[in-house]
Amino acid sequence: MPRGELNLLRRSFLRYWARNLKFARSTPGFDYSSAEKRRLDIIASEVTPSAFAVWLIVAAFIFVFLALPLIGLILVGPILYWYPDKTAVPPPFVVGALGLMIVLAPVGLTVAMAVAGLTVDRFCGLAPLQEVDGDVALFRKIRSQIVRVVTLGVAGVGLLGLIGWLFGR
Repeated sequence: MPRGELNLLRRSFLRYWARNLKFARSTPGFDYSSAEKRRLDIIASEVTPSAFAVWLIVAAFIFVFLALPLIGLILVGPILYWYPDKTAVPPPFVVGALGLMIVLAPVGLTVAMAVAGLTVDRFCGLAPLQEVDGDVALFRKIRSQIVRVVTLGVAGVGLLGLIGWLFGR
């Protein structure tokens, strides 16, 4: 994507991701060059403390609103189907459902962060983030980092599930 191709939702995500990183700079799996850190700092400086506080609340609310029905559909519904005989629930189903939730959680979280960002920007009167050269590459890097961390999480849950299934018989 050349400059100008980040839509409002992606620019909103980038803005609040940058602001959120002020608290979590040393998060494993999310490394940035000094130039990227400077750009993230510039982006983050546009978000007022009150806008950030409102964003945290709105993003959490949207995420919970998205997550609860999915958890119900993916895990609770099928388990209730097998209730009261909990031994009838196949272990691969539980591991698969947990893996699916691990995959969907970051997707839901990024959507919640972006939508909350757009909402807060409009509510607090913040102008849309002005994209500069390198923002598309930065957005892609962040997206690939999220995918990598999620993939490692799913692999970890799958491995733990396999070990539990093999040795828990």
